[in-house]
Amino acid sequence: MRNKNRLRPGGLSFVFVALFCVAALVASSAKAADTDNDDSGKDSPNKVVATVGSHKITEKQLDEKLKPQIAMMRAELEKRVDQIIADKTFDMRRKTAETMANQYLVEHAAKKAGMSVAEFEKTAAAGKDGVSDEDAKK
Repeated sequence: MRNKNRLRPGGLSFVFVALFCVAALVASSAKAADTDNDDSGKDSPNKVVATVGSHKITEKQLDEKLKPQIAMMRAELEKRVDQIIADKTFDMRRKTAETMANQYLVEHAAKKAGMSVAEFEKTAAAGKDGVSDEDAKK
């Protein structure tokens, strides 16, 4: 059922297919359009980008036709970016909260043991936290 909606008008896939077709049309008629330009400026809105028979399609006409589709694509991509940012923010907040909690626990244990955090961590890393290697193996 999902495949039926891939090329429905208004769908994001439809926009990409439409943009691809327009790009192919522009690329195939680029040489002919360059010789038929009404204006010699490269960025002119009156630049002919395609010619079909004697009908000329200008850059301005093309841009106006694509404006709604580009706006729809931009809105869809902005939604995706917003969701990615929300997901990443959630993950970062969770990891930071865990780090802060672990830091507090280490500081609290060091204080309880009458040591600095560095001394406590060194002692814990060396296995001198009350359990010897031999005891751990038992």
